[in-house]
Amino acid sequence: MTLKALLGLAGIAVLSGVPVKAGTVAITGTTAWTMTGRSAINNATIVITDGRVVSVLAGGAVPVGARIISGAGKTVTPALIDAATQIGLGEVGGIAEERSARIEKSPLGPAFDTQYALDANAVTIQQARADGLARALVYPDGSGSAPFDGAATLIRLAPGSPIVERARAAMFAATIHLRVRIIVPRKRASAPQAAQGND
Repeated sequence: MTLKALLGLAGIAVLSGVPVKAGTVAITGTTAWTMTGRSAINNATIVITDGRVVSVLAGGAVPVGARIISGAGKTVTPALIDAATQIGLGEVGGIAEERSARIEKSPLGPAFDTQYALDANAVTIQQARADGLARALVYPDGSGSAPFDGAATLIRLAPGSPIVERARAAMFAATIHLRVRIIVPRKRASAPQAAQGND
């Protein structure tokens, strides 16, 4: 069991209101959801040393000298990852004039790179960060030279860190959707058969 996979620092930062990067911090009395069990750990003590989770235990001991943060009444989960989104490529409401997710009239196609269109200060990114999103794959939304829409960018939403974690993380292409109409013949109602009898 690797504790690195247990909890993301996004949830911890929400709890404490400050980044947890140096020294030892203990979050006590919280409800912790890890990725290793089917139920939450109640009254959990989460110990973080130098930005890494080292233990998550029900009623666990607080290390000597650790900064203590009360997590009573709060829930900590692993950080969330959105595998396909367009946050940072336009503001809430999708006003056409400020959308940066596509290039309508250009042969750019696969050369369109969303990393250059990202707005790190977009309200959509701020909202996603507040909701516990830690990383996201931001993809393009079409181009003037099908089938290639362009390159997606893996972004990291930790406060104070560069937003682009991996440029050109994936290439997106539009597939042709064919509408197929399937006609299922209906059974014809059989004609009433004449009653057979002896004449």
